Amino acid sequence: MFPVYLKYKGHLTYFKIESYHQFLELKILGQYFCLTLNTAKILPDRVFIADLLEDQGKHVERITQSEFEEILKTCYQTRTETSF
Repeated sequence: MFPVYLKYKGHLTYFKIESYHQFLELKILGQYFCLTLNTAKILPDRVFIADLLEDQGKHVERITQSEFEEILKTCYQTRTETSF
């Protein structure tokens, strides 16, 4: 089942969900991007991951691994990494 690749509809935020307890989040804002590895240590974090997986197209849509990797590659080539 894992990894699962998702993106928010209408936003430049992408997810690589690696398990029920860990995901990678890529946020893009203008010329900057932020790549964050999140580990669910408390219940609200685990619920967030479950909500992403169970969304069924309302707020997120599935993307392919190659789409995620191409977006990440483009970020490293054309944007500045920062933390939000």
